[in-house]
Amino acid sequence: MASVKNNFMCSTYRKRGKEKCNSHYLREVHLAAIVLDDLLRVTHFAR
Repeated sequence: MASVKNNFMCSTYRKRGKEKCNSHYLREVHLAAIVLDDLLRVTHFAR
């Protein structure tokens, strides 16, 4: 069974096509790691 890999695609590319923007996206796994790192950094200062 294939695993599901969610990602977030550039909305300009999705809406207007390759004439306006090259294809780029961010995988959900990487976005979650970025958000978690930021939360840990911010909450560290709140302690």
